[in-house]
Amino acid sequence: MGDSHQGFSVIGTTSDYFEYFKYADKQNISFAQSERFKRLYEVMLGVDAAKSLEYNINQSLVMSHGTGKVSFTHHEDHPFKVVGILKSTGTPAEQSLYIPLQSIDILHQTQHIHDELLTDAPLGKQYQSQLNAFLLGSKSKIAVLRLQRDINQYTQEPLSAILPTLALRELWKIVGAVEISLRVISWLILATALICMKTMLLASMKENWKC
Repeated sequence: MGDSHQGFSVIGTTSDYFEYFKYADKQNISFAQSERFKRLYEVMLGVDAAKSLEYNINQSLVMSHGTGKVSFTHHEDHPFKVVGILKSTGTPAEQSLYIPLQSIDILHQTQHIHDELLTDAPLGKQYQSQLNAFLLGSKSKIAVLRLQRDINQYTQEPLSAILPTLALRELWKIVGAVEISLRVISWLILATALICMKTMLLASMKENWKC
C-alpha cells in the first residue's frame, strides 16, 4: 500500500508468510526475539530494521504514508507495538516491517471496517482484503513456466505472474546493453579528445616553426 517507517517498507501479510517463505536451503524464517503477531496493532521487525532503528520488544511506533524517509502523513491514530524481531536471513526480508493484513485495510480504510476491528483486537476470522501481490510456489520446477502462462492468460482477474530469476536476467540484459553503449560512448569521447589534443599540438608546433 506504500507505507513505511523511517525509510523501511511496511508489509501487510498473514502468519502463513513466515511458515511458507523459504530462503537459502529451504530454511524457514525464525525469530531472534519473541514471536509473530497475534493482534491487529502488533508489528514484527526485520533484523536490519531493528538494529538501524534501535527498537526493542514492546516499543511503540507509528507508520507513515509513502516509501521515503520523510513523510508528512502519519497514522498516529493507530500506533503499533513491536512483538517480534526476525533472525538474520541475508535476504531483503531483514529490511522490512511486518503487520497483519487486516491492519493495512484499517490504516487506509479501503473497505468498510467493523467497529470491533478499530480496537487492538486479536486476529480472528479472515475477511476479504485487497492484495497487491502474493508468493506462489510449485512443487515441480518443470511446471513453473506453464503455471506462469496460465496465470497471465487467466481472464477472470487481471493477474500477472513474474518469475524473479527470469525478471532479473532480463534486467541484467538491459543493463548489459546500456553498459556496452556507455563504454562505446566513453571510447569515442576519449578518441575525440586525443584527436583534438593532437591537432592543437601540431598547430602549436607549426607556429613555433614559423617563428
